[in-house]
Amino acid sequence: MVELNEKKIFECIENNYSSFQETFYKIKIEILVDVYKKFTKDLDEANIIIYFNKEFHKSILNQKTFNLNYDISYNNYWNSIKNINQQNIKIIDISKETGLPKETVRRKVDLLVKKKLLSRVKNKIYWKPGEKLIKNYNELAEKQVKIVSQLINLLSHFLDKPVNSEEIKDEINKLYSFYWFHYLSSFLTWCKNWQSKIPDLEMILIFLQCSKNTFAYFKKNKIEKLSNLTTKNLTSKYNYQESHISASSISLSSGIPRSTCIRKLNKLVRLNILKKDKKTKKYYFDISTINESSITNKKTRLNNIKSFSFFYLVSLKPFIK
Repeated sequence: MVELNEKKIFECIENNYSSFQETFYKIKIEILVDVYKKFTKDLDEANIIIYFNKEFHKSILNQKTFNLNYDISYNNYWNSIKNINQQNIKIIDISKETGLPKETVRRKVDLLVKKKLLSRVKNKIYWKPGEKLIKNYNELAEKQVKIVSQLINLLSHFLDKPVNSEEIKDEINKLYSFYWFHYLSSFLTWCKNWQSKIPDLEMILIFLQCSKNTFAYFKKNKIEKLSNLTTKNLTSKYNYQESHISASSISLSSGIPRSTCIRKLNKLVRLNILKKDKKTKKYYFDISTINESSITNKKTRLNNIKSFSFFYLVSLKPFIK
């Protein structure tokens, strides 16, 4: 039997690329939109919150150094918030991991303290949301664990070793800080990869929404393999009309103002990342141009898959022997 490893998972994703990317992008969109709508109304602030949460999970895992029986489950998460003395987080460290300029980070952190999403004691800044926001966090965490479990379930089916998504969800909740530390670390790496190409999270979110529709279209037409999707002679023959999306639809689902969506969609068109249908005035990602842009070329695609490959591996290993 071939041992499960990152290479095997990588090949599995390449062979089921359309189905995987549709689900993957859907999850990333939901997570960014949920944090944006429930907490910040600002995607850069949302990214900073994700960083602080990741660092707090690291603090929880560090408790195992002194107490192997320390409870790292989701049920003990808020007890940990009260009892663990968190390390001070430096602006420069946030900047390095999120890809945001230091001055932007400094300004956004000040706003997050005012919103009571972060706490500050003298010069120490740490993750401790106010009581009013705990309900929002619990709802968000429950939804995130559920949809990430569905992605792992999908991967297990691609590997011909199906695992029930409820089992995966239970496993994640039981060892919540372990899995969520790795998940958020991967998420931040993935975001930073994108920001090195498009230094604007709103534009990235808009691109993802257009791309999700394109992958759904190819999934419906049973074009799954990455090697087929990068064959221009094949993909250029398809009618993309089913995958078109309007600025109004993006605004409604994301919460980003419609005028902002239109402006950023048109910028993505000028950058030759998206296309605009002249008749419908809607937008779409033409996958036949996938290798012609630094945003979607082979190196970028490989880096984006690799950013999550270790998380997939640690999530599947308890179930696939």
